[in-house]
Amino acid sequence: GAFYYKSQPKWVIEGLLDNIDSDRLEIDLIEFSGPYFTDVDNRLMNLHLIRSWCCRGVMFDTDGTSVVPSSAMRKKDILVIRGSFKPPAKVHLDMSSAAIEQLRSMGGLSERGVLNIAEITMSELTSDGEQDDSSFLARGDLLAKLGYHVLISDYLRFFRLRSWIRNFTDNRIAVVMSVYDLNKIFDEAFYEGLEGGILVAMGKLFSDDTNVFVYPAKIDGELVTLDNAKVPEKVKHLLRYLVLNRSMLAIEHYNEENLHISPPELAEQMRRGRGEWEKALPPDIAEEIIEKHLFGCCV
Repeated sequence: GAFYYKSQPKWVIEGLLDNIDSDRLEIDLIEFSGPYFTDVDNRLMNLHLIRSWCCRGVMFDTDGTSVVPSSAMRKKDILVIRGSFKPPAKVHLDMSSAAIEQLRSMGGLSERGVLNIAEITMSELTSDGEQDDSSFLARGDLLAKLGYHVLISDYLRFFRLRSWIRNFTDNRIAVVMSVYDLNKIFDEAFYEGLEGGILVAMGKLFSDDTNVFVYPAKIDGELVTLDNAKVPEKVKHLLRYLVLNRSMLAIEHYNEENLHISPPELAEQMRRGRGEWEKALPPDIAEEIIEKHLFGCCV
């Protein structure tokens, strides 16, 4: 591959598992270096590992450098926030910082600290179509600037993501989500094809020292929290059970000024040019998006 296909690095990746049982082997990091590969972006090559079924997730540190997930997460407490991050907004920072503060107040954390991870699913990237590579690089750069490790995975369901992370750390795992996300994780249709359905999914999500922190939102002018969130009638007692057992926790300290922010709405506003959406983003992030015309902004 290095000698004869140096101009086709993706082909090299696609051939790595030829005649090998992929259930027994994963390749979770690859690096091309040397004079023939100066134009190769190793972040895109690591992303291609997932597309080629070489692994289920790849990770990048706060410098944007590809890292081995097991090394990054080993013996650390993990906080993961899932989103499209198109764009990363102030509300994302609020969610992470509030969850970490609450996690620390609960005690029992590792001396190695909390690893703050922003996770994006492959299905989210694929929705960008032909622009998915440039969109991925833009999101990765912006999230790294905000101090996040970035994780790209092909796990659509939360409990499978938690199981994958558990392979790399025995410490506490915390997921922070918006109250908006409750509709999805408590939708029984989301677990079609899974034996045991939503009950099995919840059992796997909340096993062995895992918590979900729920951040409130302003919806139609009303403050919606974990306590008054509405889920389907059939599963409302399941939600109540998780709350009573402190598996699912309401974020206690939040910034009311940012509760109205909806990232999908921001993405729509950005395409129309400069405007009020800039106030919902950290200043450096807004400036970079405008300057580089990211996500179709100001084109």
